[in-house]
Amino acid sequence: MREINSGDCILDGFGQTDSQRSRTEYNGSVFEKEIKQISANYRTRQTIISGALEHKTMGQYLEKRIDR
Repeated sequence: MREINSGDCILDGFGQTDSQRSRTEYNGSVFEKEIKQISANYRTRQTIISGALEHKTMGQYLEKRIDR
């Protein structure tokens, strides 16, 4: 997982499920990311951004693997 922010990053890695989580704190904001493998060809990506004022932004994506 590539981090776009400079700051401290904590990676959980792949645990009991097929998911990878990271948490980054940068300039008063918290970025929590999760990638979950659904099958060999699909995974979901979720990002939650929260700040000091508790404003939250969430993005969810479904990604498909493309063989070349």
